[in-house]
Amino acid sequence: MCSSQKPASQREDSLTCVAATTFQKVLDECQNQRACHLLVNSRVFGPDLCPGSSKYLLVSFKCQPNELKNKTVCEDQELKLHCHESKFLNIYSATYGRRTQERDICSSKAERLPPFDCLSYSALQVLSRRCYGKQRCKIIVNNHHFGSPCLPG
Repeated sequence: MCSSQKPASQREDSLTCVAATTFQKVLDECQNQRACHLLVNSRVFGPDLCPGSSKYLLVSFKCQPNELKNKTVCEDQELKLHCHESKFLNIYSATYGRRTQERDICSSKAERLPPFDCLSYSALQVLSRRCYGKQRCKIIVNNHHFGSPCLPG
């Protein structure tokens, strides 16, 4: 949950905000595709329930049959995945949002970050649907594509 009536000192440290559609959206867009382009914003994933807090998409993918790779892209930037000739993308994991212990990733010092994790696990579905089986894949990282990682609760 992103908003709470309790002061930060009374909140649990490990609350998680999850946009439940991220995994399915990545699968729908990328699964069995040789290349995958996915625009990450709120039109695809729902409204931003954590306004003012920057988010990022973390994806684990594999250009089969080679090694697993990781890539982090900040919100409102374009994720570009590609494999060499005769290889294709297979998305193994993807999360969109922010973890409390990763404050130095895609944030400014002036930004006020929530004191809990805000993660959308549906990013795997979105990226898998869009990128699986393709040689190249692109998407803008934002709430439109991945939904808000911070849901009210």
